[in-house]
Amino acid sequence: MKYSVQIGFGVVILLIMLLVGMSVYQTHVAKSTVTSLVEISNAKIEYANTMRDSIRQRQESLLAMFTMEDPFERDQELMRFYNYTKPYRDARDKLLALPMVSNEKDIHKSLSQQARLAQPLHEEAAELMQTNAPRLDMKQAINIANESRTPLMDNLDKLVLLQKKYGQETLIQSGSLFDKSLWLTLFIGVVVMGLAVVIAAIVSRSVYQTKRKLLEKNTELANAYEKAELATRSKSQFLANMSHEIRTPITAIIGFAETSLFSSQTQQMRQNAIHTIISSGKHLLNIINDILDLSKIEANKLEVERIPVSPFTVLGEVEQFIKPQAIDKGLAFGVNYIYPIPETVQTDPLRLKQVLLNLCSNALKFTEQGHLLINVSYQAVDSNLVIDVVDSGIGMSDEQIDKICKPFVQADHSISRRYGGTGLGLSLSCKMAKALGGEMTIQSRLDEGSCFKVIVDAGKVDRTTFIYSAEQLPAPDAEIDINPITTTLLSGKVLLAEDNELNQQLLAIYLAELNVEVSFANNGKIAIEKALAENYDLILMDIQMPVMSGLEAVLNCVSRAIPNPSLR
Repeated sequence: MKYSVQIGFGVVILLIMLLVGMSVYQTHVAKSTVTSLVEISNAKIEYANTMRDSIRQRQESLLAMFTMEDPFERDQELMRFYNYTKPYRDARDKLLALPMVSNEKDIHKSLSQQARLAQPLHEEAAELMQTNAPRLDMKQAINIANESRTPLMDNLDKLVLLQKKYGQETLIQSGSLFDKSLWLTLFIGVVVMGLAVVIAAIVSRSVYQTKRKLLEKNTELANAYEKAELATRSKSQFLANMSHEIRTPITAIIGFAETSLFSSQTQQMRQNAIHTIISSGKHLLNIINDILDLSKIEANKLEVERIPVSPFTVLGEVEQFIKPQAIDKGLAFGVNYIYPIPETVQTDPLRLKQVLLNLCSNALKFTEQGHLLINVSYQAVDSNLVIDVVDSGIGMSDEQIDKICKPFVQADHSISRRYGGTGLGLSLSCKMAKALGGEMTIQSRLDEGSCFKVIVDAGKVDRTTFIYSAEQLPAPDAEIDINPITTTLLSGKVLLAEDNELNQQLLAIYLAELNVEVSFANNGKIAIEKALAENYDLILMDIQMPVMSGLEAVLNCVSRAIPNPSLR
């Protein structure tokens, strides 16, 4: 009996040792297998994303070179363009060095073929820009290079999705190994049930933690991919808007400069054209300055001065620029000083005026009726200059307010289509207010208006000198001698579909010089109505217009004129 008990205990101990040994071994195998597969899968996803980033950076570099005028800057960008190839090749080589299944080998084979096709297309586009080829050729080369990029990105996406699939299969495999360990434990655990439960709990916890980490990693990758896609879409929309915003003042500058040379132009008409050229040039300069300032802010290289400046002078210059535009739009405008206000404050006049012009221009854009007011006060406790820009425009929701301080983003996608704009002004105003030692806050309600409050650090103020009245600054007109040119007279009726008022004035002058009768339409919808109601010898149609674009208007007009689809 004694020996039987000893043998029994020995058998039990042997079974326990066997159970523990097999369970530990199975757990180690499962964990090692999962860890190895997860590390390989994550490495493949990382290398694939690096290759995607390199492809995207090369395409962005091509677009950057396309927009650059300076040959030196373009040469520098070309060097960066070629340098982006190295991360792609390094990631590709590391990816090829990892174990692969047949599906991955097929994807890599396709990637290699597409890369050989895409590489010369990208380099050809880059060389065209370096040789200062015609912009149409450069644009076509960029488009072809961009099209060659799509199959590469698609295959890299397939590779990432394949790794995620393998990650799921890894979890299934780990679960299968765990099940085997569990059944073995249950089989032997008739005698040692308690120990089997403990081991099962340990294994379950280990697998759960591994699974949780894998899911968290996949979630992080998905979020990063979504953010990258959102940033790409926002910047693409920004580039499209920026192109339109820059072309408009350039058209006005060139056009009004030419019309001022017509022999039939009076001196007043020429002066008006010159003022329009100056205004458009300043608008174009503001757009370029906004882009440069944003790049400086993003790089933490924005320089801000702190010099003595009169707030009345700055506000007077802002009023001189904004007031005529507000009056032309039928808006009540005024600058209200809440005294006392220091004679001078310590700040950067250029940046302060830039913030106020951005806010006032924004208010003018989104206010159709009512008022635009600027309230100025001084907080003696904190030594802050407080300026409120108040309008009765379309207003914003809380969700829209959260978006407007982000670069390249407007409060709503329909805003860009209806009102235009680059989406930079308010973002720059937010950042510059902070650079001036203060902040910008926004209070707004939909359909009721908005109040943009700018708080600026006024610095050390001499409290013995305060001003109680504002100075008026007249703007002298310049006299310019111009040599007239002559034009050939025509006859007929022309319909001009154009939403920009300056372009309407410009083209009207051109057409008047040709002795033709001109009618106007502010958008594609109005153009359709006029075109179907009256016969015109010529219809000039802008492509990008609010309500309905030029292309939509042409297709709509054709469908009305030819109702039978078979005749189109």
